[in-house]
Amino acid sequence: MVLTACGSVPSSATITFIGIAEGTLQTDVQLLKFSDMFERKNQSLIGAVSLSEPMDGATVVGTWFSPDDRSMPLGRTTILLQSGATLARFSFANSKNWEASPYMLDVRLQAPERKSITKEVASGSVHFFIGMEKGQIKEYSKNYLVSQERERVKTSQQQAKDQADQVLLNRAQEFLRAPSAVLAASKDLTDDGKPESLFVDTHDLPADASAPASLIYSAAVLEFALMDSSGSVLVSLTANGLKIGDRLIIHPSASPVVLTILQSSIISMTWNHRGKECSLDLLPEQHSWIVRPMNNDGACDAALSH
Repeated sequence: MVLTACGSVPSSATITFIGIAEGTLQTDVQLLKFSDMFERKNQSLIGAVSLSEPMDGATVVGTWFSPDDRSMPLGRTTILLQSGATLARFSFANSKNWEASPYMLDVRLQAPERKSITKEVASGSVHFFIGMEKGQIKEYSKNYLVSQERERVKTSQQQAKDQADQVLLNRAQEFLRAPSAVLAASKDLTDDGKPESLFVDTHDLPADASAPASLIYSAAVLEFALMDSSGSVLVSLTANGLKIGDRLIIHPSASPVVLTILQSSIISMTWNHRGKECSLDLLPEQHSWIVRPMNNDGACDAALSH
């Protein structure tokens, strides 16, 4: 038998055994002969789940798969535990011979928390094989373990990324002094192999901030922060003006800036200064940015820091 189980919360039952046997729900438990190999003609099978202690009011959810949990379920049954029961049984029957294949029973023990809310406190699974030779089972088991390890690594990497993203978000919210700041876009603008992240305050966003395919992002904002993967602020717009790092580029203004980031990595900004529309582009170059004013009007030039 292959049994995997997760821990449980204090004072809750744990899953101590999951097994498959030929029989029906009426078969005496003492007569069940558990195995992981069956013939195709064994049309009536039973899945038995044993708990370490009674847990009245909890539910045991059994889900059948073939070949395993990488595929859609074949069926699912929920059993309510009561009267001090520590054993749950699930029927797995077919009116004709089974297809030769690996099969799997996944079990989830769920405890009620409040009203209709439940919490999973333990889980486990068992693989069994119908109409298969030992060589086929060995090959399948090997491939399944490889798949599980690949999924474990993928999950671990995603968790690490999620944690890094949260650290970056916290840093941006602190910098902008805006708890409602969110990640608006992410792209490797500086061509260093790591994406830069654009954070904006959601209070700044218009009703529709979606951008066409040629753009990474486009919206009118009062504040934003473009940060690298280490949390350093590369470009920012706050009440202190537009800055590249600590270098002031545009003097503070109460009017919003239309911020556009192109797929070509150019950052374009347009704003109103004393009734005149002004604009400039920022072009990434190695570890710095080139500032390129897009008009030479005197009013716009006065808005720039020299």
